[in-house]
Amino acid sequence: MLIGFSMTRLTRKTTHLTICLMKQPIQLLIFCCLLGQVVLGQTNFFIAQSKYSGKLRIYSSDDEARPKIMTEESYWGYGWTDLDIFQTIQRKDGKQNQRIFVAAAKYEGGRIKIQRINRNGTLGSTNYRENEKGFNHVEILRGRSSSPLIFMARNKTKSKEGIFELWSVNKETGAPSKKIDQDKFGAYTHVSSYKAGRNYYLMAYHYGTGKFARYRLGSKGGLTKIKVGVWQKGWTSLSFFESKGVNFVICMNKATSEHQIMALKADGSFGKSKFPGDGKRKFSLGKDGITPGWSIVEPYRSIAGSKNKLFFYNERNRKTGSKSVLDNGSGGNLGSSTNIRTWSKGWTSIEFFRINKARSLKKKTCCPQANPSRKAQAKKEAALMLFYTDDKPTWEIAQRIGVAEELMTKNYSKSVLLTNKKSLSSLVKPSVKKSASVSNFFFWLKKLAAEGYYIDIYLIGHGGHGGFEAQGGTISSQSIIDELGPVYGKGKFPIRMVYQNNCWGSHLNQAFIDVGAKSVMGSRYVNFFIYKFNPFMEAWTSGSSFRQSIDKASINFHDNAIRNWVLHQKNVTVAQKGYSETTWYRKKWGLYKAEYNEYKFYNSKSHPIDWSSHIIVQGDRNLRKNSKPSW
Repeated sequence: MLIGFSMTRLTRKTTHLTICLMKQPIQLLIFCCLLGQVVLGQTNFFIAQSKYSGKLRIYSSDDEARPKIMTEESYWGYGWTDLDIFQTIQRKDGKQNQRIFVAAAKYEGGRIKIQRINRNGTLGSTNYRENEKGFNHVEILRGRSSSPLIFMARNKTKSKEGIFELWSVNKETGAPSKKIDQDKFGAYTHVSSYKAGRNYYLMAYHYGTGKFARYRLGSKGGLTKIKVGVWQKGWTSLSFFESKGVNFVICMNKATSEHQIMALKADGSFGKSKFPGDGKRKFSLGKDGITPGWSIVEPYRSIAGSKNKLFFYNERNRKTGSKSVLDNGSGGNLGSSTNIRTWSKGWTSIEFFRINKARSLKKKTCCPQANPSRKAQAKKEAALMLFYTDDKPTWEIAQRIGVAEELMTKNYSKSVLLTNKKSLSSLVKPSVKKSASVSNFFFWLKKLAAEGYYIDIYLIGHGGHGGFEAQGGTISSQSIIDELGPVYGKGKFPIRMVYQNNCWGSHLNQAFIDVGAKSVMGSRYVNFFIYKFNPFMEAWTSGSSFRQSIDKASINFHDNAIRNWVLHQKNVTVAQKGYSETTWYRKKWGLYKAEYNEYKFYNSKSHPIDWSSHIIVQGDRNLRKNSKPSW
């Protein structure tokens, strides 16, 4: 069984997954690699991710929710708020195959993705990505059937009708397979599923107004709305757990530390609070007292004795701890507190899951590590290209225009190509070809440095305010500093230059400079003129300086065609929906209002397309391909 008992939490900021997102690196946890440890039977894990920094880590854990082995460290990018874990069971040829997946949603921006979790606790492939419909809630419904269902919802806005869709799951990939139900959906901040009696339910809730809608999951998978009303407002988390066959809910308000525990009725409604008076009391955990800030309540089940427990996290004072749920007939009472300790701040999502008969729990070995007390022995040149877009087939063809990978692979002593694409050219013969994952990006940079190379980096793909999108996560400024900064010391990692065609590439410029890059370029905001790699490479390899190569690449016949296409799309949309120009650039292309207003402030003669795409260069503009810098 993947999950020991019903796990659901009602909170926009803390939803499912033992994924925790962190603002800062964890100070308490010891990030060491214990290689080769084999765990038999069942193993508890938790995922931790921070919507602020985008950092994601997975740990195996003991019965007190203490981390044991870090099996995964990735960068998802900022803003992921809705998270859930689910499993599929596929029986074939007399064998039972368990697959585990994580589903995630961004509340702001409306994006959903589903990624596999490998049997050793590492992240696998991203099997589903939805961007266009703007869904910002995702929830896994677990009914009587052994197969889960995927609930995706979009809040009602001024320009879009709120809807939800319910899909069956492809057992092989975890992606939505067949639409089962669809209906209108109001404005809610939280969506949670739970069991009560013999039935399964889903509840949508808005913590600011107290408005809620409750649905029952039918035997054939459809959702029936059974209750709409106004409940108590202010609950920032709502978690469901089981005790002696009875299902309960614990509600908490992180601002006041008030909470309730209520038994669930068979019709899915909430019973009376277990506490006297007005049904509220201050929450305490061990010696922590009644300090507000308890923001996460996550159920989990211990392996030893299979005891139900609740894990608590206080985002204000970084305290964590666990409480046993007393299974002695007291019905949902909480036992003594254990494992009181201090974590780093910034966690926004925590969830536990279980893997049966996990294979070797070991973190991927990194590479020959350089000695930070020594200088990098950078004597020869290498190139690393990360080419990742993950678009629909028609867009994949468009993304290839202007990117001839052979220009990189044939002009360096060693070349590493990280991509999820099959090359269209037989001329592409890199020294190394691997998947375009975040971990591979840092792995091969460190390995090339340790082998005595100075490195030219080429990032081809999509970017956002949070960084460059790679397979399984995002390469952010903070991750660049965290991963590369300590290897040789600040400013000593042997990166010669960084070329970026990703949007918001300039946001990564300073991080690359800080770790050691001599020259870096990237677009100011959205990069509408992306087809410049080939002319840049031709100029760069022929001996032009870094600045000259960028300038020569800017003389491009594609620019007018792209500019006219974008302006046509804007004019059509503005005419149909009545958007202002500012609103269109913000909604369609993700430009912040302040970014668009910056264009107005400078009163640029160029159009916002040119202003946004402007290339910002930092570092040595006169650097050339035959330059051999030192660190």
